[in-house]
Amino acid sequence: MQWFNSLGRFLAECGRVLRPGGQVVISTFGRSTFHELSGIITPAATYLDADGLARLTPDAMELTMSDDGRTATVDFESASDLLRHMSRTGVNTSSASSGNIAAARSIVRQRITRLTYHPVYAIFTKTHPCS
Repeated sequence: MQWFNSLGRFLAECGRVLRPGGQVVISTFGRSTFHELSGIITPAATYLDADGLARLTPDAMELTMSDDGRTATVDFESASDLLRHMSRTGVNTSSASSGNIAAARSIVRQRITRLTYHPVYAIFTKTHPCS
């Protein structure tokens, strides 16, 4: 979900075109994602929690969240490898700026070689026709 320009607009369109009982399943990151980069990357990564997603859910849809709290970690040989991973996968939490250079230097200086992912899944089900 973090890649959407307007998740609310996307969900409204899904609510319009889906038949009752139709579903949209979307994955996103939970709050524990990239906790290793807290205080380094600015602005800090923010991901929608259940309340935020519920506010975006159209009236004709129901939201079911799946977040069992599990995380997955990825270890890298070096901080430079971690930065390459972030660059190649688009896994970054802020736009390109001079702050990113400072953040990259900080990651290398602090020898950060692990990233934590906290997957969360949201299931939006159309419950009734749109009015």
